[in-house]
Amino acid sequence: MAESEATSYEPFDEPARPTPLTAVERLGADARALGQAAEHLRSAYRRLAPGLRDPEKRTLRYWRAQQRLQWIVANYGHLLPEETVTRYRGRAGRAYLANGFDESVPSHRAVLVLRALTREVLAAIESTVDQVARRMDHW
Repeated sequence: MAESEATSYEPFDEPARPTPLTAVERLGADARALGQAAEHLRSAYRRLAPGLRDPEKRTLRYWRAQQRLQWIVANYGHLLPEETVTRYRGRAGRAYLANGFDESVPSHRAVLVLRALTREVLAAIESTVDQVARRMDHW
């Protein structure tokens, strides 16, 4: 016991801090992450078919698409055009499903509205990523 108490430990060297990213590099990283999030949203959009008859599948797919759309606008809204974000917030209104325990099934109209809104946001994401890519090529 006395030996273990007498053992000294070498101090850890402080790791080298990475150099901070420039504004252009940050913008490029955000655009790549936004593009990846758009792919996840696009897959959720494809799975949410308006003609889906199974209420459980319709509810789960609606919930997934809605949450992904909300997450993208909340986290990357600063990259998207202002009118798209404003239109999303005004059109989406209250979330259809209040929480995970809500057992109501989204109507056919609610599915169509969410799909239209998702198409608008995906188009805005695509144009934003293209603009950032052109700006990155310029530098």
